[in-house]
Amino acid sequence: MGLFQGFSDTDMVELLRESSRQEVYDDGEVVFREGMPSSRMYVVLAGQVRITRNPGLEQEEELALLDPGECFGEMGLIDPSPRSARATSVGESTLLVVSEKALRHASSPVALKLYRNFGSILAARLRLTNEQIVQLTISDRRHKRHVRKLTRRRSVEAETTMRGVELHDADLRGVELQGADLRGAVLAGARLDHADLRNSDLRGVDLRDAQFLDANLSGVDLSGADLRGAVFRSTDFEKALFTGADTRDVTVEGPDLATTDGSSTE
Repeated sequence: MGLFQGFSDTDMVELLRESSRQEVYDDGEVVFREGMPSSRMYVVLAGQVRITRNPGLEQEEELALLDPGECFGEMGLIDPSPRSARATSVGESTLLVVSEKALRHASSPVALKLYRNFGSILAARLRLTNEQIVQLTISDRRHKRHVRKLTRRRSVEAETTMRGVELHDADLRGVELQGADLRGAVLAGARLDHADLRNSDLRGVDLRDAQFLDANLSGVDLSGADLRGAVFRSTDFEKALFTGADTRDVTVEGPDLATTDGSSTE
């Protein structure tokens, strides 16, 4: 186990004698949740543990799936901040639980070894995180180049299609997509300030938490779109259709979001 690299049997006995125990968790049982106090770390002895985080979406995002020999929650020994993720048992799992007393009661040589191994583990995770950030940045740039290429023409013809395109959290400020086909696209969290989407087909589009400022949505068909949490400021909705759209928690500043099918939201 990386956490105990370089430890002798004597070191292990000293560290774990008064501050550790084994716990067994059933399949799906939560070890700890986001926001809970942290004063213990865990080592997987048997089974698996899934680490997830909820970024505000409907589904949690999986950060890691840990196998026997791997540890988690180690920051709880050195930082009392609340947990930043959820840990859930996958199948039946057996965990070694080490409390923060391990550090308080450990001799200097043992504590030094533990901190050294903490540093190695955190450095490896930081390298992995940096690589993931690079990949996300590359993906975001590709999406933006794709959008710029499609919107380079001042007027987008009706046959231009971006059906099903995924542009989570994309910066689409000032985009011109008049008459475009965006059916089923995912634009959750996108910035669409000053966007010109006149007469575009946005049926079934995912626009959760999207931001609109001085945008032109006149003649747009948003039937069946998911608009939960979207924010519209000074947006033109003339002759727009919202039949069957989910407008829960929509924020409209300026003219009310009026539709041609007789429904409205404030």
